[in-house]
This record gives sequence, structure tokens and C-alpha cells, in this order.
Amino acid sequence: MALDDRTAEAVGYLLRLTDGGTARRVRVRLGLDAERVAAATAGTAADNRFRAELQSAPASVRYWLLRADDPAVNAALYGLGLLPPGLARDVVQGVPFAPVERTFPDTDDRRVPLSPQLRVHPEDPRLGDGFTAAEILALLYRGQGTNGLRRARRAAREIRTAHWPEVARAHREDPLPGFARWALAERIDCPTQLRESFGSHAKFGHRLRAAGIVGELDDVVGHRAAVDALPLLGMVHRVQPRAVADSEAVLRPLVRTEIGGNTEAWAVLAQLLPDFVGTVAELVPLAAAIAGPADDPAPADDVPGESPAAPVEPAPAYLTRAEFDAAHLRTLPRRPPPVAQTPVPVVAPAAPPVVPKPFRRVLGAVRGLLAPSSGRHS
Repeated sequence: MALDDRTAEAVGYLLRLTDGGTARRVRVRLGLDAERVAAATAGTAADNRFRAELQSAPASVRYWLLRADDPAVNAALYGLGLLPPGLARDVVQGVPFAPVERTFPDTDDRRVPLSPQLRVHPEDPRLGDGFTAAEILALLYRGQGTNGLRRARRAAREIRTAHWPEVARAHREDPLPGFARWALAERIDCPTQLRESFGSHAKFGHRLRAAGIVGELDDVVGHRAAVDALPLLGMVHRVQPRAVADSEAVLRPLVRTEIGGNTEAWAVLAQLLPDFVGTVAELVPLAAAIAGPADDPAPADDVPGESPAAPVEPAPAYLTRAEFDAAHLRTLPRRPPPVAQTPVPVVAPAAPPVVPKPFRRVLGAVRGLLAPSSGRHS
């Protein structure tokens, strides 16, 4: 049974965290060559899957991708309606979102070129004149009372990248009301320092998670199901490899320590992944435990581009049901054998004789007749 494209992309992402020799042996074992991985991440089907991932991914992912300043990605985010009006205006005007330390070829023109796929309708309400920073702040300070959160969110959606410094300055001078802080913290591009200044209460963190604000990308590894996290990491890696640097720093030692060059563990991982509900940190050790230790240690080959020391014969990518059950049972703790004990005879006490109830009534009547007289006839 062949791997589906989603699983192939997830396994292909994890293989980037190993050495070149291990990656080649695993691809041969799973029937997953480099061309298959490239095909799974390119073409119309991959584009459709990319758009589906964007719509179901946490809201923070949109900002991670915006920071790549990729015209095609910006066009996809704009076309799917995943950006608030303020960010949509910035995208159409080519405002860059990359970190400040990034260097541009032309320092006089820090504009991101527009993709030919970007379709802008002249009457799009997201492209109006918008509000100035002073007007937005006035609306935020009035965001109290009944429907205060709704009004604050409507004002926060109009904020553009250039407005954030003035919003932060106003909050330092005159703290914004609670609903305004809540609405601003839900913005995917809210500066980290400003969001942290709003508070750290547990309810506040819960509201952010409900809005899809999940912190940095490395948080996905520990809180998102592996079947969703790995394709998401692979998608972001294709667009902006630097964004997954923290996640890879967490995953690389885990992958190399737990499964390393054990091709059978990689096969079990690929088999478990489509239906696994745990995190990546739970999936990798489980696959290693089910597969057990490798029969033959993998040859040392840490130099990418070289062929493995010994040829590897292709094998089925999936274990049979019997093989999977047998491997799983080997990892379970064995129950100790029962201790033989000599049975001890138990002597039960003698029970009193049971007299039937009718016979007891007759016996009571006879005893009454034979009883001595009480002296009434003296």
C-alpha cells in the first residue's frame, strides 16, 4: 500500500532532520524517492492542499507566512479572505512583513512585488481609505459596555503595520480598556511586547488559543496532533525555512535519538501517522518502541550525496496486521507467571439440624399438652 501525499510530505519533512544516508535508506524502504516528495509538494494538487491547510491552520500561521514576503503566498492569503482589512491593504501596497534585520537588494524600495495571481477588485471593501491611527485609537478607547468587544474588534481589524508603534505608545501613556486589549491581542501581527503587556491571566491565554494565536511555530510540536503538525511544518518550511528553525531544534535530537537509522521504526511511523491523535513528541518514541531495536546497525553515512555502503532491497512500506500486533506485543510489559501454592483444606463448622416448619408447629402443640397443670383445678 502506497503512502498518501499528506503522509509522504510529513515523513519527507522528518527525513530532513536526519543525515543523507538515513534519508536514502528510509526512502527505499518506504518506496518514497526524492521525486515523489517533490511531486507531493508541487503542482495543482499540492496548491489545493496548501490552501486547505491554510484555512484549517491556526491564525498565527498566516503571519508566519506573511513574513516570508512571498508574492504567491500573499496572493493566496488575500484571495482566501484570511487577512483583516488593514493587512489586506498592506499586501496590495507591497508592505514587507519580514523581520527588520532582513536586508533588501534595494534599500530605497522596500516593497514586495505583487503576484500576477493577485486579483484585486476595485470595489473590494478591504481596499478603502481606512482609518488613521488616531481614529482607530478613539474607537478602541470607546470600546466598553454593551457590544464593547464587537466594536473593539471592528476597530482592531483596521490597524495597519505602520499603526502599531502609535498604538503601543498610546497604551503606555493611557492603558487601553479590557475589550480593546482583547481585540488587539487577537490580531495575528500584534507585536509580542505589546501583547505581553496586556496581561498573563489564564483566561487571557485561553482566549488567545481559541482565536488561533499559538505563539511561535515551535509550539505546534507540543500542542498539535502529529497528523496536522507535520504537514503544517512542511508547508511552512517550503515557504520560509527560517520560521521552523526552533521547531527543528526540538525535533532533530528526538528523531535522531529515538529512531535514527532504524528503517523499521520509520515504516511503523508512516503506518501510525494517518490515524494518530497524539503529538509528534509522542509519535516518534511510540514508533521506536513498536519496531524494537534495529536488527542490523545502519552504516555510517552522514555525508549527503553519497550512496549507502550496502545496497538496500525495496520492501513493503507497511507491516501486515500480524507483524504489527506481534511487534506491539513485544513492547508490552510481561505479566509474571503465577506462583504455585499448596491448597490448604478448610473444615467447615457443623451446621445445626434444620427442622421443617410444619413439624415445629406440631411439636409445640404436643409440648403444650404434656406440660404440668398450673393448679387451676385444685
